[in-house]
This record gives sequence, structure tokens and C-alpha cells, in this order.
Amino acid sequence: MDASRLMNRMNLTDNGGLNKNDLVENTAFYKAPTPQLKFLKLGTVTIADPSGTEKDLGILPKSCFVTQLICVVDTAFDSGGGDTLVIGIAGAEDVLMAAEDISLGRVGGYAKVVAFATGETDLTVKSKWTGKGDDALTGSAAVYAVYFGA
Repeated sequence: MDASRLMNRMNLTDNGGLNKNDLVENTAFYKAPTPQLKFLKLGTVTIADPSGTEKDLGILPKSCFVTQLICVVDTAFDSGGGDTLVIGIAGAEDVLMAAEDISLGRVGGYAKVVAFATGETDLTVKSKWTGKGDDALTGSAAVYAVYFGA
């Protein structure tokens, strides 16, 4: 038997690999699609936002699973120390990041591993910055989500 007939009989390609039709679900050769992590900037909190007031920060898509939240303090908040920021949703203001997860008085990145599923509808993420001093002039922090899904 010549090589070309043997290759056809074994259902191999010219380079010795399997044909795409050989990859059948539930076989040892099937490779399930790998879910991809996505990175989304939810929004920015600044010193100009009213202290102690909940703000709509951004939207997480439906049917996604959040694995991490990141807060990057670009400009330190200077209202006299003790400034706090919480990130959450309606009815659970610090479910994603609590005040102790972020140091607003220091420039830097703060990350928190979470396990949060959004459900069947888009979900609004909310923030609440609370200034403790009277002479607030500067402060800015961007918030990002890392998630699987939609």
C-alpha cells in the first residue's frame, strides 16, 4: 500500500496531524473553548464627587463572573486623612471592595480577589467616597473589573 492511501485510510493530513473533522466533542481529542478574562474600566472617583454620596460607577454585563476588582489611586486624596472608598452594588455598598481594601491617601494600585456573579441582567456598580477633612483639593482613583463572561 502506498503512503497516500495509508494516510487516507488513517484519516491523517499531509503533515501527520488530525483533520479538523476528527475533533469530536467528548473524545480525547476534543478541546473545549477556554473562557477568556476580560478587563473593564468601570469608572473614576474624584475629590469633586460629593462626599458620602453613592455614585453610579459603571455597568457589569449580565451573566459574567467577576474575579478581581482593581482600584488605582492616581492622585492621593488630601482631605485630611481617613478618606474611604467602597465599591459595591445597590443594597450592598462594599460587596466588591471595602474601605480597608483601598488607601486613598497613597498613590498606588489596590486589588481584591472576589467571586461575584452578576446574574441575568446588567448590573450597576456603585461607589461611595467619604472625605474626613474640610480642605479637600485633590484625589482621583480609577476602578477596574476583571471577569469571565459576556
